Amino acid sequence: MDLRQLRYFASVAREGSFSRASEKLRIAQPALSRHIQSLEYEIGADLLVRTPRGVEVTEAGRLLKEKAEYVLGYVADIKSSVSQLSAEPSGDVVLGISPTLASTFALRLIVETKQRYPKINLRVVEGLSVMLYDWLQDARIDIALGTDFGPVPGVEHREVGEDEIVFVGVPELLSRYADRKAIPMHDILNFPLVLTQGFSQLITPHLAQEGIEPIYEMEISSTPIVREIVLRGRHCSVIASGFVKADVDEGRLCMLAFEGKRIRRRIVTSVSNTHYISPAVKAVDSVIRDEIAGSNMFVSQAAPALT
Repeated sequence: MDLRQLRYFASVAREGSFSRASEKLRIAQPALSRHIQSLEYEIGADLLVRTPRGVEVTEAGRLLKEKAEYVLGYVADIKSSVSQLSAEPSGDVVLGISPTLASTFALRLIVETKQRYPKINLRVVEGLSVMLYDWLQDARIDIALGTDFGPVPGVEHREVGEDEIVFVGVPELLSRYADRKAIPMHDILNFPLVLTQGFSQLITPHLAQEGIEPIYEMEISSTPIVREIVLRGRHCSVIASGFVKADVDEGRLCMLAFEGKRIRRRIVTSVSNTHYISPAVKAVDSVIRDEIAGSNMFVSQAAPALT
């Protein structure tokens, strides 16, 4: 029995599916099945039972899952626990960041972290917020910067700011609103719309309250692609103000709030509450807060830093 087998088993047991576990672990499903079979042979007991809905853990499997997660968490904490003996934060930190924040902050965070904490090796990966929370749970990243979608088991959120959700388009397309800072919500029906699925989910309940049923010409998973489509001048979108601030400042896009309603999303740093938080992770968290506070792109910085 080795740590890799335990990690593979814990992932299958947690996901309830070999296919989902293989995707998260980035291992071929047949190879994953062989590892689990080898583990069952070594232990001498069935650990998983296949069902039409996926897989279920046996009684022996439940006990092993509990012990495996404890062992994996303990091993993951060894390096971080030892590194705290150093007066200066050091070690590897993997930061996951959502696409709407990556374009503005990723490079700044890397540069500032290196200047303030030269012994920290910060690696940045990009992913949708829902993906970032899965990665935190699987210990694939150490800290995340993204959007708060509500409580997530095993994940702790701390607010760093609020980003306003706005209506954007090229100035020519929104010329009738040139002297205004807001748009009536029902007016967006007059424009061809392209949104990401995330912003569609965010804005749709607010539209429903106004009795508005919008028709989106396109829903795309990539916010940068949505921005490029809007810049071409034929579509408008609903997006985070911070993501298009530079375009607005330079006159490429026009940004309008929603009349009578300020729609905001919470920007948070997130960590696993089941793993040890190293001084290096806390240091990166402090850099994130300072950079966001100094950017003047967000409404507020509310929660205290990691302690």
